[in-house]
Amino acid sequence: YVGILGMPRRMAFYDYANPAIAPQAFSVTMSAIGGFILLLSGVLFLLVLIRGQFGARDEAAAYRFAVPLHMPARIPVALNSFGLWLALMVGLTVVNYGFPIAQLMALSETNVPAVYVGVGR
Repeated sequence: YVGILGMPRRMAFYDYANPAIAPQAFSVTMSAIGGFILLLSGVLFLLVLIRGQFGARDEAAAYRFAVPLHMPARIPVALNSFGLWLALMVGLTVVNYGFPIAQLMALSETNVPAVYVGVGR
C-alpha cells in the first residue's frame, strides 16, 4: 500500500525527519504491524498442522450425507462438469494477463528509468 503512495524502495534506512517521506511513517508502521500479524498467523498455522499430524489418532465416525428438502428435478450439465469451470479459469487468466503481456511484447523498451531520491544525484 505504501508503494502506491510513492514510498521509495531499497533504502538502507528511512529517515522520517525528511519532510518528503514523513507523512508515510504511519502507513509504514501499519504495514510493519500487518506483516508481524501475518507472520504470527503463519506460525500458528504451522503449529496446528504439526500438532494435527503428530497428535493422538481418533476413530472416524460414519459420514451421513444431508438430504435436501426438495429433490431437484434436473441438475444442469454445465454446473456438474469440469469443462465450464476450466473454460472460465482460462478465460479469466487471458483477460487478466493478456493485455499486460501483449503491451510488454509490443514495446521496444520495457525497462523503467531510475528515480533518484535524496541530495546526491
